[in-house]
Amino acid sequence: MMFPWTPELDDATVGVARTAHAPSYPTVAPFHPDSPFPELAALYGDNVPTASEANDAYRAVRDAFENLGLDPVRCGSSTWNPLSEVVRPGDLVVIKPNWVKESHLLVPVAWEEVVTHGSVLRPIID
Repeated sequence: MMFPWTPELDDATVGVARTAHAPSYPTVAPFHPDSPFPELAALYGDNVPTASEANDAYRAVRDAFENLGLDPVRCGSSTWNPLSEVVRPGDLVVIKPNWVKESHLLVPVAWEEVVTHGSVLRPIID
């Protein structure tokens, strides 16, 4: 299938983000960011919702976008849109998380490792 856009990234590009401590997933949906990042003003104006708990996942996804060099000119500003080269206004976007298998085959009680947590989806949706 051909897409009408050509992203700047090639198939081997990987975004990585590190945390200063052992990361954890937040527990309170809808997994608001723990900081009012400047680019969220475009969505929420002066009322950016923030969580009272740490949201390492939101920050890590955001940092990975930044580390990939996406929209570098506007990075850190209220107009930053890291997916602007891929998603254009009016596009239909499908985000397909991994919610297929409820546990790891070798460790049936471990499910967080194989299911995309909502806090990873939230910054992509924002």
